[in-house]
Amino acid sequence: MVTKRVECIGESQTLEVKALESRLRAEGKNIISLSAGEPDFDPPEELLVFVQKSLAGVQRYEAVEGLYELRIKIIEEYNRRFDSCLEVDNVIITVGAKSAIALLFLALLETGDEAIVISPYWVSYIPLISLTGATVSVIDSSKDNFLPSIDSVLAAISPASKLVVLNYPSNPTAQVVSEDFYKELSTVLGGRDLIVLNDETYLDFVYPPLVPASIATYWNDNFAIVGSFSKKFAIPGWRVGYLIANKVIIKAVKKLQSHFFSHPSSIAMYGALGAFKVGQKWFEEKLKEYKDRRDKLVSFFDDLNWNYLPPKGTFYIFLDITRAKSLINVSSSVEVAKFFLQDLGISVVPGIAFGNDSFVRISYAVDNSKLTTFMERFYDWYRRVR
Repeated sequence: MVTKRVECIGESQTLEVKALESRLRAEGKNIISLSAGEPDFDPPEELLVFVQKSLAGVQRYEAVEGLYELRIKIIEEYNRRFDSCLEVDNVIITVGAKSAIALLFLALLETGDEAIVISPYWVSYIPLISLTGATVSVIDSSKDNFLPSIDSVLAAISPASKLVVLNYPSNPTAQVVSEDFYKELSTVLGGRDLIVLNDETYLDFVYPPLVPASIATYWNDNFAIVGSFSKKFAIPGWRVGYLIANKVIIKAVKKLQSHFFSHPSSIAMYGALGAFKVGQKWFEEKLKEYKDRRDKLVSFFDDLNWNYLPPKGTFYIFLDITRAKSLINVSSSVEVAKFFLQDLGISVVPGIAFGNDSFVRISYAVDNSKLTTFMERFYDWYRRVR
């Protein structure tokens, strides 16, 4: 009844965990969710006021490529911060970052092509690539301290390769690459018939002394950027993202968007425009709170001598579960996540969803009371079984 195109997409490897969490909640169990990929803060008040004032007169269709004023602001911001030379025709506003990624894949890939993806990866990359008919070549970054290696990317390139997908700052590993990495990437890949996408959804979620770095600094027509307003301004439900790419790609994605979505919600786009009026101060205050939470978790796991990837950005910590597997006698991250749910009342995301079965992802985009409860439950369990 359904197409092979859809059948080729495997079911989410977290379905078992999600189903168990739903059942336990229905039974009245107190579950602390550390699985959310969205901020727990409310959006800035000035942003909400701006949207309310903009409601009159935004009921009509907008241009397929999105609100012109918003596109201008995005380009100005990148050019100012990263010394790039982008133009307004290099950007299209999309229905969240996810649709930007999906439409880019559809525009670039087809049967016989290959996309190179760095593991651990964001959960939707591989299913969206599979929909195009292309194949996926996965580079395991755990061999290089969970950072992309120029040598490993070069080694993975084949005559069929059309796209390299990066995601830094990384969801799920919370690792960050430097400007020097993008500089070298630009040098070694320049002139190839290959597009390099960096998913910069978490661009500003970088903890001092590190600073945000963008592939835009070394911009050329082989590069593409996906970004979002969801995380930084706590508006994931508004679904406003963007794609920056060469003009040929933007034209192709515009053609696809015109038939899929027409354009993002005009109200949401005006809301995103208001984000530029809010400025950095609000976000910097929130980033300090995220850092405090991160430091709290890092200190906790250090005291237990428990392995994890030190988070350099985002609001996640990638926790090594090798010891947990041994203690509870299981072999997979799904089984560990199910155990955490049933025995600790804690919801986490199994690492297998991101291509690495030796970890789980913990989100600290929750208030401090929930983090404290998590640490108490985890410590009580570990004290009993170690």
